[in-house]
Amino acid sequence: MAKKKPVAKKRAIAVPRDLDEASTFVARIGEYQREIAAINNDLAAKTQALKDKVKVQMAQLSGDVGELVEGLFAFAQARYEELTQGGKVKTVKLPSGSFSWRTTPPAVQLERGLDLAEFLDGLRHMGLAKFIRISESLDKEAMLANPEEAQTVPGVKIVQAEQFSVKPDSVDAEIVGNVDKLKKAL
Repeated sequence: MAKKKPVAKKRAIAVPRDLDEASTFVARIGEYQREIAAINNDLAAKTQALKDKVKVQMAQLSGDVGELVEGLFAFAQARYEELTQGGKVKTVKLPSGSFSWRTTPPAVQLERGLDLAEFLDGLRHMGLAKFIRISESLDKEAMLANPEEAQTVPGVKIVQAEQFSVKPDSVDAEIVGNVDKLKKAL
């Protein structure tokens, strides 16, 4: 017989008795939000300091790796015929690893700063529209502009939800919750 998962018990939720107590709730939300922001700012500062420290170390190591690769390439290029057996072998295996010469697959590369719209027009005028990809996507704005008709399409729903928001004066943040979800939680 399978064990049932334990059901998490809901905590009792405090509900303000009047507007003064509701104001206290909003003030406490603001305090908590400031605390959260302070913790987040502290974390961000510590993370940035650590990233800066590591960036220096990594730059030094990357430079060292680059120098070693350049030296190895100079060695290998000077002995290309011997190491590749006249171009028959592309990989040189060593006890510590290997190095090799590889040719990348063909790729299309456009000049930097090329105006893509003008370029595509040029292709059309040259009779080379076969080199232009045309992609289609759903126009959600058109559906929202005509919701009655859009909802007749199988698989389409137009949804809208009421939100409840709390904005303490003491912080820039606003807490927003979906009213339906909040009602279910009660």
